[in-house]
Amino acid sequence: MVDEGKNQDYKLVFRHDEKARVDLVKNIVAMANSGGGKIIFGRDETTTPGISDEETKPLDSARLLDKVEKFIRPAQIDISHETNDLENGNYLHTIIIKPAEYPIVMSRQGTWKGMDPKKEKGLFLKGDIWTRHGSKTERASYEDVRTWIEEKKEKALNNLLERIQLVTSLPEDSEIRGFTSSGKSIQTPSGFLENEVILREINKNHLIQPFYLLWLFTLRNGIRPTREELGLLIGSALRRQSTLYWWLIDAHDSPHLIVQELFSALDSQDRDKSDSARSIVEVASIYASDEQLEEIIQNLVQSRYAHFRDEGEKWEGRKFQLDKLNTRIEIPILEGRNLLDFSIPELHELGDKVTSALLKEKATANSRLLGNITRVMWWKLTQNPKI
Repeated sequence: MVDEGKNQDYKLVFRHDEKARVDLVKNIVAMANSGGGKIIFGRDETTTPGISDEETKPLDSARLLDKVEKFIRPAQIDISHETNDLENGNYLHTIIIKPAEYPIVMSRQGTWKGMDPKKEKGLFLKGDIWTRHGSKTERASYEDVRTWIEEKKEKALNNLLERIQLVTSLPEDSEIRGFTSSGKSIQTPSGFLENEVILREINKNHLIQPFYLLWLFTLRNGIRPTREELGLLIGSALRRQSTLYWWLIDAHDSPHLIVQELFSALDSQDRDKSDSARSIVEVASIYASDEQLEEIIQNLVQSRYAHFRDEGEKWEGRKFQLDKLNTRIEIPILEGRNLLDFSIPELHELGDKVTSALLKEKATANSRLLGNITRVMWWKLTQNPKI
């Protein structure tokens, strides 16, 4: 029997009250910051009585993920669960937490109401970084942070040295071509996207440049992006909106992914940040929950970027914003025809023509037209009712 430790925690029972749920958020984040691990409900180090079927339901990983992501920004955490039958009719329920790429920081205070409902009590503070020291969940120390930085530097250095050794061992007349770790040529769309995701892992502010967004759009029918690639495409297109709504089509059934990119855009420090405020508000109005939308608007209003504050202060509610979006979809006319009257094949053909012109020469009118085309394509292909 494996004992508790840094990467494994036992919970004999679980009280489904607010304090226990908020405390579990802290423990999940701490384990992600400590290289990942498991939290197992229904046992301790000597007994395995299990928990009832009813007790496992609030511990569903999707529900827990929603809870955790209320307290962290950006929402970069990955959890799943397993439920195993026991002979006594109960269940052993395991939450599986993947390691975090970067230390996760609490974005808001974790509180619960005790016996006095007027007094909130805190379990953690905004800005806290939690980790595991043995079997204990504790705030990260200076040594923890230093270790994280040193490990990251060592990993990057080793990767660089491996590449240098490979290049220096080649014959003089060798031709050097770029390939990803999986063997894809970087010159292909799939290889390019895989490499861009790697660059984003190294630098969380990394974005696909506008020229390459257009290039990828011309090859869109042959691209099947992974979840990480799709997130990067959406995050990049928030800053250059002409292709944004095309990438939203693939992510339409994954609002969680879209909202995650909205919060990343709010937190990022990239040069193109100034172009994303309007897109953040518009996309959030479509895909964010009421609570998420309220937090996004609050972030905009409190931002140190003036254009973000301006957009947040202009906010007049979800319905008002969706009415504006509906107008943007209905109004555009080209050659005497409303874009909504174009068929999907016609819109594809028109999109290719406009993109080809943009790749040769930047033009605001063509960028705006492509944005209108992809917005109408999104509306038609996601079968949205009138917004």
